[in-house]
Parts: sequence; structure tokens; C-alpha cells
Amino acid sequence: MSVRTTMADLITRVRELIGDPVIAGTPSTSTYTDQQIQDALDAHRTQVRNAPLRPLQTANTSGTVTWLDWFAPRGGWEASPVLTDTSWAVLTPSASDCLAGEWTFSTTQTSVLISGQCFDLYGAAIDMLYLVLQSKAAEFDFAADGQSFSRSQQMAGVRALIDAYRVKVRAPAIRIIQGGSDTW
Repeated sequence: MSVRTTMADLITRVRELIGDPVIAGTPSTSTYTDQQIQDALDAHRTQVRNAPLRPLQTANTSGTVTWLDWFAPRGGWEASPVLTDTSWAVLTPSASDCLAGEWTFSTTQTSVLISGQCFDLYGAAIDMLYLVLQSKAAEFDFAADGQSFSRSQQMAGVRALIDAYRVKVRAPAIRIIQGGSDTW
């Protein structure tokens, strides 16, 4: 399997969450490959089909209401969702933020449905942090020449991140949501 280009923003965000950045576009500066992170994300995927987005109404100075901005109940979308109206006509937003789950249209819309994949970034980050713990398990504290080196502090920090992210995890992973519900 190869890394999907539509996953780039999600992979970058998980890298930020686990402290494994790619520096100056050089992948060799990171510990984990894009494929490893994509695999962790795929384990925390929700497949969505024709689910309604929520509008944010805007009133202009004359009182005319428009619905240009539409939001998903959750973010973390792969950069390839299909947006349609209720007659199944494909809609093209003028701006989008798939990480946040926000889409803006240049003309008012009365309904917007979304189909695609969204991901639990914190669940994927926890999976990756467990790999970090495994890699550090063989490290130990030691003292030499009057200096003390406490590598166990790194493990404590990683465990603290896992605990902090655990409260943000969505449940359950890998599920399918069909249209008709805006509480997914």
C-alpha cells in the first residue's frame, strides 16, 4: 500500500501531536514513515456516506440570510470528501479546511451532504506514542563521571501525552455512518 496524497495534512498533524516532525521537507529527520502514520490513521477511520453538514447562517445589512459556511460535527477529514446537495448534485466549495471539518461556498446552499473518510487524530497519535514507548523501553537511567542521565523522564512524558490524548479519542474506530444523522 502507498501513502495517499490526500492524507498529507492528517499525517503532518499526527507528527505534530507525537513530536516527530519532518524538518525542511527531509523525511530522514523523522523517526516514523508517512506509511506508518497513515496505517495508524486508517485504524481510526470513520467512513461517512451522505451525512448532513450544519450551516452557519449569515445575515447581511439588509437582513438577507445566506448559508455559505458548512461544518461537520468532527474534523480530521481526508482531503477528498464528496459534497452534494439533497438532489445528489456535486457541490464545489470555494474554500475548505478538512482538518477542521469546515467548507465555504460562494453561493448560498440549502443543504450539504458529505461522503468521505474522517479520522481520529488522537487515537492514531496514541498508537504512534506506544511505538515511541516500545523504542525507549530498553533505555535506562545512568550516572557517569559525576553526571546523571535520566532517560526514564522521556517515558514519563510520553505516558503523560497518552493520558492527555486518551480523553480526546473518539469511539469506536472504523465505523460507517450513513446519512440522516447529524450527531455522528
